[in-house]
Amino acid sequence: MNDAFNVSGEQLLMILTENNHKDTDLVKMNNNSISVNKFCEMSLFLNIDPLQKWALHLIVILMCKNTNPMGVARKFTEDLECPECVKNVEGSPQMYSRCSTMCSTMSDWISLFNFFELNLNRRTSEDSTAILDTRELQSNKRLMSELENSKCLQRMVCALTEAQVLGEKTTPLETALWAFLYMSPRTTPAGSMLERLYCSINPNARESELRCLRAMSLFNDKIDIETAYTDTMSLVLRCFDVKENFQRLVENILRQRKETLIPVGPKTIRPLLRTYAAAAVHTKILKTSSENWSIWRSKANFPITTSTYVQKLLYFICVQIHIPDVHEYQNLFHADLLSRVSTMKVHEIDVGCVIEVLGNLRTYNGEITNLIDFRHKCLFGVNEKMRQEITLTKVLQLYISIYQHPSIVESCWRHVVPVFNHTIRMHIEEFKNQNKYQVSQVIRNLVQNILD
Repeated sequence: MNDAFNVSGEQLLMILTENNHKDTDLVKMNNNSISVNKFCEMSLFLNIDPLQKWALHLIVILMCKNTNPMGVARKFTEDLECPECVKNVEGSPQMYSRCSTMCSTMSDWISLFNFFELNLNRRTSEDSTAILDTRELQSNKRLMSELENSKCLQRMVCALTEAQVLGEKTTPLETALWAFLYMSPRTTPAGSMLERLYCSINPNARESELRCLRAMSLFNDKIDIETAYTDTMSLVLRCFDVKENFQRLVENILRQRKETLIPVGPKTIRPLLRTYAAAAVHTKILKTSSENWSIWRSKANFPITTSTYVQKLLYFICVQIHIPDVHEYQNLFHADLLSRVSTMKVHEIDVGCVIEVLGNLRTYNGEITNLIDFRHKCLFGVNEKMRQEITLTKVLQLYISIYQHPSIVESCWRHVVPVFNHTIRMHIEEFKNQNKYQVSQVIRNLVQNILD
């Protein structure tokens, strides 16, 4: 008999089980990628660095059920002693509304919450506290004291306990912390989110809908929900850490975004001859400029330890029409290297290299004093819908683009926004005549994004 049919029932069951696990893992990976991609989109719209340690915490706070999410975010960063984390966060209602539609389903938020893990066990373990410094020990004690004295959390614990919404392996306090997190997104129904949490922490959950509604009713009868989120959200999120694999996923998403090229010019089924001619010229320019970048790099003779990102940053600095302050970047390069490249001439600017450096911008540091004027004046030729979707980082990229060499201004601009018309040209020239290019602040922002 053929070996293909010589399979026992146990072997067949094992094969089917393995395939089922593989399919489940693929679905989970895909859902994670989708949710992380949405997280990155929201971060960029709100001018938060997706790779920042507290980025996920800030996104949860800014999207929570609160009329003043920025106030909660400031309290959270003050408690962590890093107020600079929200220094340049975009606070416009349009951006909040855009992010709310971007991540609006229960599945989106639950997938993001799966990247959180409670750090209470780490904070209370004697073995772990033995290796912590005095400052961190004091911080841990302060947090545990706040948790014990939080009347809002105590009421949540009582409400969940009375309604019998408890987990098999989680303590009542841990369940209350998870409940606050799950019920926080403004775009999801709190009762349904609490029910999803209850079913996930208790395999033997019964009458989940009625129990969760009862728990919410008991909690809301005793406390104003708006005040609860304002006073307690910062405390709750300080009890959560982000899992290690989250940053790797974010890095992969950002890398994929950089590799996705925005098409320049309209696509037509039967392009005219002049379109073919323009495309041929454009291709020739890109090829020539790319060759010149390779020649320039070989002449610069970078140390082997210098990354490509840093090499291209120096190239970007060298092709600027306006010379930035050397103090902004001299700590990245040896004095001999800077002296050598200062005498080298660039005959054909590598547009792709300049665009790649612009693409390394993740956040805007708030140091360009006339960026708001630029946003209002130079984007007048862009339609309203597209203008609302332009983030602060993209505005900065457009600002940098207009001060490049005239031969590459349009290419740099179209890589960010695929519209470059007469109105935009006119306002750009008017803006450049009235405002000096803050090139040193631009280089500082670029260096900060590369080193962070």
